[in-house]
Amino acid sequence: MIIKNRLGLPQVLIDAVGRRYNPDKNVISCTQLVDSPLIRRLTIEHWSELSIDVSDEIWKIVGSAVHFIIEKIKTKNVLKEEYLKVKEGDMTLTGMFDLYEEDGSLSDFKFTSVWTKVYESRIKDWERQLNVYAYLLSKHNFPVSKTQIIAIYRDWSKTKANEQGSDYPKHQAEIIPVQLWKPEVREKYIKKRLRLHTQEYDTYRCNSDERWQSQKEYKIIKKGNKRSRKNVSTLQEAEKFKEEQSDKDKLDIIKIPAKYKRCAGYCQVAEFCPLLKEERGGGQNVREDNSGIGAVAR
Repeated sequence: MIIKNRLGLPQVLIDAVGRRYNPDKNVISCTQLVDSPLIRRLTIEHWSELSIDVSDEIWKIVGSAVHFIIEKIKTKNVLKEEYLKVKEGDMTLTGMFDLYEEDGSLSDFKFTSVWTKVYESRIKDWERQLNVYAYLLSKHNFPVSKTQIIAIYRDWSKTKANEQGSDYPKHQAEIIPVQLWKPEVREKYIKKRLRLHTQEYDTYRCNSDERWQSQKEYKIIKKGNKRSRKNVSTLQEAEKFKEEQSDKDKLDIIKIPAKYKRCAGYCQVAEFCPLLKEERGGGQNVREDNSGIGAVAR
């Protein structure tokens, strides 16, 4: 992987970002297991061609610093930042959990945005990740009785906490309970994911969740305005709302197509993605109007 430094940041930050290891086809981490097999395959195949910029990795460095501090603090009767591995057929499953306590509590620290909590956009991913850690611990004779996320919000605002509704976190850190699966459910999930990463290694395509698909919506906008009067999820709802308005002849219904947010700007292997190439080649890109708002529904 190529490390770029377009802002000329200090070498120490370059070194911090540069601590990456060539991926191994027969070794799969917990994070990789729960993520898209296609992304993992393309990362392995194009590792030497991939590039990142130091300036885009700063929050990850800060998050790693939090983990480093926690690891160095001496606390009795706990396990911290332990690396575990289990052989599963020809694959080796690995994982490094954050905190395991004497009572069987398993915690994972997340240095994240408040909006991941408000929109609950990562909760299911965190649940899967923690249950894979629980599986690894059980294989090393450490039973897990409880799983939880220790969320530290990097962009938390006291002002917004006082102003926003009940969904906005009231404090900069909080404990988020995560469902602990039954042992047989954990094992079934892991075996299924391993099959996807092996038997479907060359053919797997990302699903809508892995592509972070946004929902299609319709906006009712008065001609000449940029701000919508109402947003709804179906054309029928939009037409009904428009028909009920006294100025309905001055209103347009604008269709905002579903988009794949990860593909658009958050996937480091997008340029090599066969799925995107298939869609572009097949003319499946959504054509929007020149305003950038969307297509006018007829």
